[in-house]
Amino acid sequence: MLKSIYQQYRYELWLVVIILLLFWPYTFHIYIPKWDSLDAYLPYRYIVSDSLRSGHFPLWHSYTYLGLPTYSDMQTGAWTPFVWLVSLFGTYGIGALVTEILLCYLLATLGMFKLSNYLFKNKDIAFISAISYGISGFMVGSSHLMVFLLGVAWLPWIFYFFLRLLKSPNLKYAILLALCGAIHITSASPTFTILFGYFIPFYLIWHYIVNKEARLLWKKAMLFSLLSLILTALLTLPFINAFYEFSPYLSRIREIVLADFLINPFTPKDYASLIWPYTTVGKTGLFNNPDVSTANVYFGMLAIFGLIASPFFLKKKIYIPAIAGVILLFVLAWGLGSGVYDYFAKLPGITTFKHTYLYMTYVIFIAILLTAKVLKKAYDENKLDKLIARLSLVLFVINAVVFMVCMKYVEPWEIKKAISGVITFVEFSEFSATVHLALNAFLWCTIILFLFILYRFFKISVLRLTLLGVLLEFTVLSYWLAPTTVYNKIPYASIETFLKKMPSEPTQAFNNTALKELDESIHVETTFGLWRNLPMFHQRPAYNGYNPSRFKRYDHAKDNDYLKNIIEHPIFYIKNADTLTSKIESSSIGRNEFTMDVINNSNSQKTLVLNQNYHHLWKAYLNNVEIPVQLVDNVVMGVEFPSNTSGKVIFRFESPMTTITAIIALLTYLFCIGYLIYQMVKKRQPTV
Repeated sequence: MLKSIYQQYRYELWLVVIILLLFWPYTFHIYIPKWDSLDAYLPYRYIVSDSLRSGHFPLWHSYTYLGLPTYSDMQTGAWTPFVWLVSLFGTYGIGALVTEILLCYLLATLGMFKLSNYLFKNKDIAFISAISYGISGFMVGSSHLMVFLLGVAWLPWIFYFFLRLLKSPNLKYAILLALCGAIHITSASPTFTILFGYFIPFYLIWHYIVNKEARLLWKKAMLFSLLSLILTALLTLPFINAFYEFSPYLSRIREIVLADFLINPFTPKDYASLIWPYTTVGKTGLFNNPDVSTANVYFGMLAIFGLIASPFFLKKKIYIPAIAGVILLFVLAWGLGSGVYDYFAKLPGITTFKHTYLYMTYVIFIAILLTAKVLKKAYDENKLDKLIARLSLVLFVINAVVFMVCMKYVEPWEIKKAISGVITFVEFSEFSATVHLALNAFLWCTIILFLFILYRFFKISVLRLTLLGVLLEFTVLSYWLAPTTVYNKIPYASIETFLKKMPSEPTQAFNNTALKELDESIHVETTFGLWRNLPMFHQRPAYNGYNPSRFKRYDHAKDNDYLKNIIEHPIFYIKNADTLTSKIESSSIGRNEFTMDVINNSNSQKTLVLNQNYHHLWKAYLNNVEIPVQLVDNVVMGVEFPSNTSGKVIFRFESPMTTITAIIALLTYLFCIGYLIYQMVKKRQPTV
């Protein structure tokens, strides 16, 4: 039985093994992830799971930027099934973060294998596509940006079930598409959802033009596609509601100046990474972009040659729209430098694309599938040997020349030390891009010579040699790049130990401390590797932090220099109070609420201030009687406390629609999963 399972799924199993071994510092919990993974995703996912574990839904936290609605923040993972699953068993810590990153690589690789094999019915070609996609330069270079990894990881699965639905319209594929779509929407950056929204209509038009058989099923396919869309909407309803409730306040939703907003374009200068990605981590030369994660979108020389060769193997109706789309995406990825981005920016949703290099994800997706189509066509027509031989010769000559030219400007000791750095996992190179270019070119020449020897003496098929070459190419380059863009050479155990020491409830020690003293890096214990959003772990208020989801009024106050007046006060205070007659006797920061015991013995009412961002869903209660919440200082909130009164004031964040939409989504999930289980059981039942 095990042998038959291995025979059936050996390609998938090998892909899993390759990913787990390639990223061994994650698999075996040796090192931790880099940059945004630790700064932006771990703290917020940690607080979401910690709240859930304590029996409170994560509606609000006070730990950055004068408080934020946790459930509305797209990078907290508040509506991500993985975060909820983790929360059933423990708090989202460093182990969950590493696991989620590994899952991104596995999902991307296996998804592309599934899609390519479905389209081209050749597992060797599907394996090539899977490796090229799953550990492409984008996935390796941007590994610290989890919402980007998740966007790439779920794309082939969505497209696979969408194609299955178009060919065989039924409830099963409608549900599978809806589930993948819902997880993608709630997990990935919204820019991927917007891109997919623009991609699908164009694909549908092309699909029905070139496929006569598809036209016969178009009514049924559209009906089930609409059903899938409805299911997706129901599954994501709480996520949509959360965004809707925060959208009036969200700083990102405002008039912007593109020149000030857009960052990290993929410029023609970065095109060298399409052939020699190792140059992107050189200390100097070739690249002037300080963010190495945006300079590398390597998807393999085979895919580049596949694009070039497509007119010689494929029909015009296939290669013309594909190449036209790739060219357009290259132009958009260039950002304002292309001279045409301003026109496209007028389309709905496009101005949410802060990182224009994200357009390159679809270049990778299209190029790899188009190349798989070329390989399949060449293989079926017995032209693959000649195609690969020509490609290998061109590659060898180009890289041999590049290597020899580079060696005129590089000292042998530099090459030797750079190789030693690769072996010892040196994080940042001390050498110029020329040294890295020489090593990258030498790698290409070595791989080609090795494959030629195998072909000459062992008579291995060209398709299998191509598979081996792509595997060597991507695994070696990924291994070389990983110390700079994937791993932080900090022991995994140190972060794990640190998180175990964190408090299980909100900290009350700083309730009377002026917020200006509560910088995110002050009065908080840390460990090497964690630099930002530390109050999230300590559950302690802070007036600043690191998060793109901020309040408009907060940003306006900061930009216009009156935030400093607000943070002169603690999180709880009475405005213009005489401490002899009016004071806060005690206060407490809770989960989604704040409590104060207040005395006002004066003859005038006082403004009781909660130094948290104003949101219309805040409610206030004095001795269990609701009182109006008002905007204070154009940023925070407060209530009018009556004269000659004492009592308990509770500020509570309430979102009734969250409960309603969450129940609807849960019931929809149960229906979808239940139906799929029913279909599996029904399929396994013996027929009489």
